[in-house]
Parts: sequence; C-alpha cells; structure tokens
Amino acid sequence: MEIMNYSKASYQMSLKNIVVFVRGHNDFDHVLPILDYLIKEKLQNVTILSHLYVNDKCKKHIAYVKKELNKDVIDFNSMYLSSVDKMLLRVVEVLNKDFHCKFGFLCIFFDLLKTNLRRLCHIVVSISVRKFIKSLPNNTIILADFGTEKQFPYKYLIKYSNFFDIPIIAYLHGFYVFDNIDPIGVKTIENRKWLVNFINKYLFGRGNRKHYDRYLVGPNQKDKYFCSDLYRNFTEVSRVVEIGGPRFTLEWVNKFSNINTCNEKKISDNLKVALFVSNTKFGVNTKYLNSMINQLVATSGVDLKIVPHTRSGATSLGSNVSFVTKENSSEVIHWADVGIVYGTSIIFEMLVKGVTVIIPKFIDNNVTVFEGKNICIEVDSINDLIDCIHNLKPINNRFLDIFIKEYVYGGFDTYKELMDEFYFNILSESK
Repeated sequence: MEIMNYSKASYQMSLKNIVVFVRGHNDFDHVLPILDYLIKEKLQNVTILSHLYVNDKCKKHIAYVKKELNKDVIDFNSMYLSSVDKMLLRVVEVLNKDFHCKFGFLCIFFDLLKTNLRRLCHIVVSISVRKFIKSLPNNTIILADFGTEKQFPYKYLIKYSNFFDIPIIAYLHGFYVFDNIDPIGVKTIENRKWLVNFINKYLFGRGNRKHYDRYLVGPNQKDKYFCSDLYRNFTEVSRVVEIGGPRFTLEWVNKFSNINTCNEKKISDNLKVALFVSNTKFGVNTKYLNSMINQLVATSGVDLKIVPHTRSGATSLGSNVSFVTKENSSEVIHWADVGIVYGTSIIFEMLVKGVTVIIPKFIDNNVTVFEGKNICIEVDSINDLIDCIHNLKPINNRFLDIFIKEYVYGGFDTYKELMDEFYFNILSESK
C-alpha cells in the first residue's frame, strides 16, 4: 500500500472548518467513523448538516453525534433556505410524483414540462446555496457522499465550491462489491447515443456532471465502481483515492455498532439465520428469493430474520414480509449464527464479527469480491443451501485475515494508520 507522502506534523497543527453533508443512513454509516476521528482525535472544527433522508433510521447515528461528539445535526433546509425556497422544493416533491398518462406523446410532453419546472425551481433555490458557500471561511473544506453530483443541492455545492475555490471532497457512500461492471444491466445502443445525449442535454438539462475535487473510497473501486454502469462516462480517475472502509473495521464495529446491543446472544438452540436483502435493481430473481425464504421457514431447527435493504426495503418479499425485522443490521449480526447475503457490503461486518456467510449465487447473475476467496460458503441452488445449513463447515481464518486487511483496512496494519490516511487526504491543500 502506497501511503501519501505528507508532512504529518503540519497537519497536526492545522485547524480547518469542515462542513459535512449527510443524506441518510448509508452515508451516515460510512462518514461517522471519519467524523469521530476528525473531532475526537484531531480536534477539528466540524459542522454536520443533514439533507433529505436523515430520519428515524438514523436515530443511533444522531444519538452518537450528540452524546459522543457533543455536536448537533443541523437541518440544511431549515437553517439556510428561505420560506420561498422551501415552497419551491415542495413544488419539486409534487413534480417528482408519478403521473399516469395513456398517450405516448403527452407522456413525453409532461415529462419535459416536469423536468424543466423542476430545473427552474432548483435554479432559484440555488441562489441560497451560493450565499451559503460564499459565507464560509477561507479555511473551509466540504465533505459529501458521491453519486450525488447531479442531485440538488450537491450539484450546486460543487459548482459554487469550485467558483469560490473551496475544496469539496466526496467520502465513501458504501462499497461497490461487484466484480462485474454491469450489475443493473444497462444497455446502450451506440447508433442512437448521440440522439439520446442531445435530448438529455438540451431538452432535459442532463448534461455532463461536475465532479468532486477528490473521492475517498475503498480498495479496488477505480476499476470497478467508477467504470461501472452506475458511473458511466466518468474519466476523472486521478481524483479517486483508494483507502479503506473504516465503517467495517473491528475497532469501529466494537465502538459504535455494538452500542446498546444485547450481550445475551442465545435464547434457543435453533440455528439463527439472518437474510440480508439486496436492492432488486441488481438483477435479483425475486421468484428464487421467495422460494428460498419459504424453504428456510419450513426447515426445522432454524430461526429466521430478514433484514430489508436500507433504500429499496422489502417490497420483493411478498407474503414473507412477516419475517422482516425492525432491528438494525448490527443487532441482527450480533444475534446470528449464519448470514445469507448477496450483493451487499454488509458481508464485511459479518466477516469481521466472525459470522459464517453463505452466498446464494442463484439469486442473481452478479459476481462479487467475496467469491472465490475461501472466506464465504457459496451455493448454487436452494437444495444446496439447505444442505449447507445442516452441515456447516468452518472458514479458514488465514484467508479471512488477508481479505479483511486488504479490503477493510486498505492494506494498513492498524486502524490509526487507516484513519490518518483519510485525515491527510481531507486536509490536503491540493484539489
């Protein structure tokens, strides 16, 4: 692992005004250990601004910020937007709702009208975003999660940060676990590409996205996520810095994820199985998924809990929603003997916590970084899955330790080295 050659002493004495934007559960999960390190270990001046989806799912995160970091999570809209701005954003919410139309031409017309009205509202509200950026001190650094470059207000945060020469850095929103770069199966028809680009740019205002000055991500993301269908046309690879995933380190899991988790794990002799549901957009075969759940429910000696996806929920489960738990992921992992997981990075926490992971490869056609490494049990059918549950075999810890060091700790030997690398990259003067 090549560590950036910074003058560490100068950073120890450097005090910055760091403004962090948080949208919801996933990015809060990943930025919280960074905030913890910036505030507690490096004594930086940090302001935390929430936007959009910071709700009841983030109670534990907000409680940690208030109790452990002695900070408040400030609602950006309430603090920095005017009453007119808020009214316009409510108009946008209405425009975002689906309108059913039976006629193709009218559908296109209404889509065009909605899109441009939404653009106009956002342009007006962006005046307040500009005022906010302009009011920030010269020594400010802004942090936000990536994948937001075309969204409001992030599109304008990037625009005006660049205009006023304030560094704006993207922290990791999650971990792209797929080895294939087409998990959602987007198909591009080359001979129509110019027409699609013309319509998107000039009629719908969907031009090329502006990018953050720097992207702080996990290992092996340059050639995967940033080359995938999810980040098409991205060419600014030099802005991507691969570090690690502090949210999944044992130190952070023990510090945050285990807070208020019951220490009494066993309440019956049954095998405790946790199924983590991935987003259906990643080619999930919902028929196989529900069939697998029905088989698990019918298997004697098994207690089942289903953890819904943080964004797409449990809409794909049909009648099986009765097994969906309201506990958070860490509480379920603490409870579980076995995790059945596909297409989601929560596997990292299971592996770090020593929970046996089974990957049902028949659920989708994707390949993940967890496969072929002797760290998980891979099954090709529902029958193989049930047989595996009845005859669990231990995982080789040597392979597991190597994997965790590479993917979670980014090749660093200690948690401190990993977090120092985030700290140096955030405070680096170069954009």
